[in-house]
Amino acid sequence: MTISGTGTVDTEATVTFGSDVPNAEGLTFHWDFGDGSSSSDSAPGHQFAQPGEYEVTLTVSNADGATREAKFKVTSGRFSLVKDLTCAGGASQGWCWQRPLPVGNEIRDVAFVDTNTGWAVGDAGQILKTSDGGQTWVQQASNVTATLTHVRFAGTSTGWILGYGGTILHTTDAGATWRQQAPQADFGSSPRDPGLVVLDESRVVADIGSYRLRGTLDGGESWAVGQLDGADDVTDDGVVWRASYGAVYKSGHMGTDELVTSFGSSDGGRYIELFGMGDARSGLLRYAVWTSGLHSYSWVRTADGGASWVAFTPAGLPEDISSLHPFGEKTIWAAGYEGLFRSVDAGSNWSKVVLPPDVYPSQPAYSGQAVDERTYWFFEGRGGYVTTDAGAHWTHFGVDAEQSAWPSRFVMNAGGWWLSYGDRVYCSRDGGRSWRQVFGSAVGEDSAGLSAVWFFDAKKGLAAGTGGSLLETADGGRTWTQKTLTGNSSGLFSRLQFISPTTGWISGDWGISKTTDGGATWWTPLLSDAMSYPYDFHFADASHGWAISEGRDIYVTSNGGDTWQRQTEGESSSLWGIHFLDSRVGFVVGALGVQRTDDGGATWSVRPTGQFNSLSALTFSDATTGWAVGWDGTVIKSTDTGLTWSRVPVPTRDTLNSVTFTDAMHGWIVGDQGTVLSTVDGGKTWAVQPTGTVRALRSAFFLDGYTGWIVGENGTVLATATAGR
Repeated sequence: MTISGTGTVDTEATVTFGSDVPNAEGLTFHWDFGDGSSSSDSAPGHQFAQPGEYEVTLTVSNADGATREAKFKVTSGRFSLVKDLTCAGGASQGWCWQRPLPVGNEIRDVAFVDTNTGWAVGDAGQILKTSDGGQTWVQQASNVTATLTHVRFAGTSTGWILGYGGTILHTTDAGATWRQQAPQADFGSSPRDPGLVVLDESRVVADIGSYRLRGTLDGGESWAVGQLDGADDVTDDGVVWRASYGAVYKSGHMGTDELVTSFGSSDGGRYIELFGMGDARSGLLRYAVWTSGLHSYSWVRTADGGASWVAFTPAGLPEDISSLHPFGEKTIWAAGYEGLFRSVDAGSNWSKVVLPPDVYPSQPAYSGQAVDERTYWFFEGRGGYVTTDAGAHWTHFGVDAEQSAWPSRFVMNAGGWWLSYGDRVYCSRDGGRSWRQVFGSAVGEDSAGLSAVWFFDAKKGLAAGTGGSLLETADGGRTWTQKTLTGNSSGLFSRLQFISPTTGWISGDWGISKTTDGGATWWTPLLSDAMSYPYDFHFADASHGWAISEGRDIYVTSNGGDTWQRQTEGESSSLWGIHFLDSRVGFVVGALGVQRTDDGGATWSVRPTGQFNSLSALTFSDATTGWAVGWDGTVIKSTDTGLTWSRVPVPTRDTLNSVTFTDAMHGWIVGDQGTVLSTVDGGKTWAVQPTGTVRALRSAFFLDGYTGWIVGENGTVLATATAGR
């Protein structure tokens, strides 16, 4: 006998169960759903209102009293909160991006194979694919956590991705699966441009950084150590070129062949200043010869792939040129202090390109790039200019909402124009006339962030942080809206706490505000002393609360925050976190470790911890068991109500910012670099939970043992319906 049904269900959905036993006369059915409810129907419908793992038992009896039994496991969760989001564990599993959407990681590169199909890669092993021109994105599993910096495709199915630490990923099925290639211990750290050059499905060069080059001729099944310490150019015949000091070197077959000196020598006399190959045969370079502290420039060029170099004198080109961009046999762009220049006869004669009005002549050299024979772009102020007709006309591009921000990247491909301002990426599909934000946080949140989060139920919640951000949600975090605290200056919000569904407090640089209507309105309490910049606060009950002011002084209230008085003054070291068990027993943590009070904060004593790292936050998982976290992966535990503490080993050295427990056994710690640790055995062991980000995470809130949220820098909000697993 078997049970039919759905093994994973949402708490808001009704699941119908059945069996392979016919509903015949004389048979009785008894369903035990494992949550305290039952049914006698042969095919009942049931809703698991609370998240959890349930064992459904069906007992079938006949008229003679004989019985048969079958069991079926069901996992119930609030999956509607994370449905269709980008999740670290796959579809609706693990930690999922609620804000920003589709992800909040920095996107490092975007590549398209046609107008609709493209990939974006970035931090924390992020790979996203679009099939509709960037309107929607679907995560692809990379199975790595390294920062990914370059993505290139040969055709529609075969592609490679390059990342930090020598990471090279390869796909032959359009990204349905990615396989890591050529892992080697001596790989570099940060890839250098051009980074990844893909000539076809077999030939690839990867410049992995730290002066290491790898080349493949068989699609990455084997990679050879490049003969050069980097690539300046890779021509379409598979030759890798590199200019270094007094010589130009080349190596064939994607850099795997023997090294050949094409021009000059490594023993001095000249210094290669500018070099570029337009194609497999045509190139030019400028070198300087130094004599008695003076130098003179000389130009040479090749038309036979570097077999011979011929001296020439460019007409109309000033000496201050700092960059060359050759294309094909004849066309070359050059930029320098005096402006942008172009040659169509392999460098013999040059014409000055007319730039837009009010543009500094040197701007194309400082922040410009040639794309092809007729296309050149450069940054200027909030955006930049681009020409697609060799400088006859220039188009200004930029995003008005970015105010005075300077762009960080610009890419032109089959998917449109892609413009980055830090973590925010915009796309234009109409030649720069209009822009749509595709990735990143809202404007102003790249330097801001969220440091506190609180949920009243599965729908209603608040999140607060720097820049005066107070956000509210009515749909479990699917959407967030900005909320204003009337009468308070915008600034740093550091903590939220509610003692009941209606009464709570929020701290900001101006003090601590109180609400008695569940956060709908807030009022600023009267202060007996000038408390400012409360780093942390905690209320033991509706009346008794304590706050750390400017990391030094401790304030106390006994009337629910209506008034505050300075209790201790002038601590010599910074205090970061505070927690009280009741109106008498409390703790502060900071540079001195843990301090304890038994008299409501009138006096404090330093408690032994056995470690010297500064502590950031603390909490208690039950009446006697305390936890504190801090710098360098520090986690300490007390089992005697904070009298003594001992270090707990955890699998990270990142700074840890907060700790929370839902019961004595289940807890989470969040920290920098996207770190989340979890325990299911009361802290005997802690495991790393993948988050899919390297953003600093500041605070976590769990509604139950499965449903939780994390907030952090750049307006990050992560949610889970599976306890982060």
